[in-house]
Amino acid sequence: MTEVELAQRLGLSRPYVNAVACGKKNVTVIQLERMAQALGMRLHIAFDDDGDGPL
Repeated sequence: MTEVELAQRLGLSRPYVNAVACGKKNVTVIQLERMAQALGMRLHIAFDDDGDGPL
C-alpha cells in the first residue's frame, strides 16, 4: 500500500502520513489503532516496567 492509499483510507494528508512514517510526527494510540485497521492488522501494545529506567 502506498502512502497515498493509506492517507486516503485514514482521511489524512499524504504529507502527514509521510511525517509519521519518517518519525517526524508523533501519533496517539487511537491513531495507531486506526492505522493498523487500515493496514488489515491488529495493534498490540505491551508496557513493561522492569525497573531499569524508561520503557
